[in-house]
Amino acid sequence: MGALREQKDIVMPISQPPLDTPDQRWVERLALRILGDRSLAVVGESVAQHWIAQITPDEAQLGQFELELERAVFCGLMNTANADPRRPLIHAFGRLEHEVDGKTVPATRTAHTNLDYVYRFVPLDGASSLHIRGRVHDGQAPLAIEYALLTAGQVYQKTLALADIAISSDGTFDIYVDGEEAGDRQNHFQVDQDSYQLLLRDVIGDPRSQLPLDLEIVRAAPLPDPASIELPVLDATAQAHIQKHVDDLIFTTRNFAMAGLANQFGDPAINKTGIYSASQAYSIGHVRLDRDEAMIITLTLGSAAYATVPLTNIWGGVGEILAVRSNVSTPLATRNGDGSFTFVISLTDPGTYNWVEIGPDGTGCLFMRWVGLTDGVAPEMSASIVHLDNWRPPAELVRNGRPDGGKDLRREGYCRVMA
Repeated sequence: MGALREQKDIVMPISQPPLDTPDQRWVERLALRILGDRSLAVVGESVAQHWIAQITPDEAQLGQFELELERAVFCGLMNTANADPRRPLIHAFGRLEHEVDGKTVPATRTAHTNLDYVYRFVPLDGASSLHIRGRVHDGQAPLAIEYALLTAGQVYQKTLALADIAISSDGTFDIYVDGEEAGDRQNHFQVDQDSYQLLLRDVIGDPRSQLPLDLEIVRAAPLPDPASIELPVLDATAQAHIQKHVDDLIFTTRNFAMAGLANQFGDPAINKTGIYSASQAYSIGHVRLDRDEAMIITLTLGSAAYATVPLTNIWGGVGEILAVRSNVSTPLATRNGDGSFTFVISLTDPGTYNWVEIGPDGTGCLFMRWVGLTDGVAPEMSASIVHLDNWRPPAELVRNGRPDGGKDLRREGYCRVMA
């Protein structure tokens, strides 16, 4: 029996959405003030033509643009609101659309993210000194975390995994960030003149039963009311933050997802320098399918705890987040008899488990990831294109008319984690 059929179809209730924190609401309120009465499309107008010119989309891809532009622009506005290392907050992108003070905050799932990842950010510099207090939800720890100190160029200076963090018996822990040596502080990041940001990434393998860690900055004084923050300086810098978010996205799209030929993927690779995480393996490229075709991906975990097949569109987004199966990962996937996993990417439902739904134009960017690697067995993968009429899936994958509950279960789980 596959994983989806073995596990109880229960979503564990929570009383408070984990990303709806005081810091998050503060940042969103200030971002909405910067936006003012303008539309997100108007605010992003100057980057829109630049983005389109760099990507050169076809007509179908251009039809996806407005939604993804709005999401990217609001990410840039949140980065504007939380850019001061002298007044650092923790803010997340990746939340679903919601309201703050009667105003709509768009979904901010952008930049080729994996739906199973929660990303949070803290601005820093070489003079930063802060104390972050955290808590693990009892019995609901994430599958993995990677908390990283980054430079402005997204180069990793140090990372902490869940196993690295000293956690008290009550589930609480403390992380310290400053320019001093760690001493006896196990959970510590030492900043220098190149330090720019903390990237706090939680991997939610099963969104029905796992939650990101609670995180808050310990402050000597409360934050000012976001309504009291002077806007002229922020207005002047907002365009630069939006431009940086979009330019970083363009760089990733052009130099990684679209760098090679369509439907060509290499073996899982670990890169220990640059913008990649050294604790993950990647196989990156783009997919282009006709309606009667499918891409068949078979992979092994090796020593990894988790692998995922997440599709994004040419703009780095996923369109209607809860309406499609754009991401399927191993914790909720059905295994083959030999322990490997086979995923099927296609435009239409192939009647199998582990179906990853590509957009209606048959194109998508694919950033396959393996998480929690050790020095053990390396993961493997293969990818091939088949005509659906001629392909015979492994017996374990065939639904035989049974409904695939994975889509509904993921929707409920994502609503639980990303509300």
